[in-house]
Amino acid sequence: MNYFSIVTINFNNLKGLIKTCKSVFNQQFDSFEFIVIDGNSTDGSVDYLYAQKSIDVLKIEPDFGIYDAMNKGIELASGKFLWFLNSGDIFENERTIEKIHKKIISLQSEPSVIYGNVRANYLDGYTRIIKASETGTMWKQLPFSHQSVICLTSLYKKYCFNLKFKIIADQAFFYNLLLDRAVFYKLNIIFAQIEAGGKSEQFPYLVFKEKIILLKATKTYNYFRHFKLIFSFISRSLVLNLKKQIPSNLIMAITKKKY
Repeated sequence: MNYFSIVTINFNNLKGLIKTCKSVFNQQFDSFEFIVIDGNSTDGSVDYLYAQKSIDVLKIEPDFGIYDAMNKGIELASGKFLWFLNSGDIFENERTIEKIHKKIISLQSEPSVIYGNVRANYLDGYTRIIKASETGTMWKQLPFSHQSVICLTSLYKKYCFNLKFKIIADQAFFYNLLLDRAVFYKLNIIFAQIEAGGKSEQFPYLVFKEKIILLKATKTYNYFRHFKLIFSFISRSLVLNLKKQIPSNLIMAITKKKY
């Protein structure tokens, strides 16, 4: 059995797909399978994928969104641990999988979830490291990016992503694991490089609404958490509106100054 299943989700992102595939193909580690799920792209991605002999499992068909596609990847995965690296994302370097494998097998006991840092890349070439945090505030937000977390495939298959969540299905999945007392282990390692920004930043109200649904569904809702999420929603909304008014070069200057 392969130690890892690397799963890439793609839809009409040929440029990002090529970058991701090259990053996977260049890994100096053998015990992994590479699974690609494509939502029936029309931008040349399908032709590119059919030409790649190093893809172990390829599924091309329409889906109902990213989490539906990720569930298809879960269904096809056979490795011990599953790692999502979607189109546009790349590993930190060609020895990333090897380095993390060595860390995992050196531990006295095997965790269910291993997570770490990511490097965020901006359009102007600026990069910054986003460090993972502790799991204690996972009710509020994920302490890691989905590109920088590895989970036992058996747990993914048992629970999958809940498709009623359009934005925070990954947070809901890992929050439920945490409540079920799954063992999380943080590594101070950069797992992947990602493109700055994300869908959750564009829809703050939907994120707020889904987080309230999650807390109530898991019976971990209280007024303090509701207030904190309202504050976060207002802050995100203000920032989003300001970004629409401020020139992009000034936003970039502020970002660099902040980090």
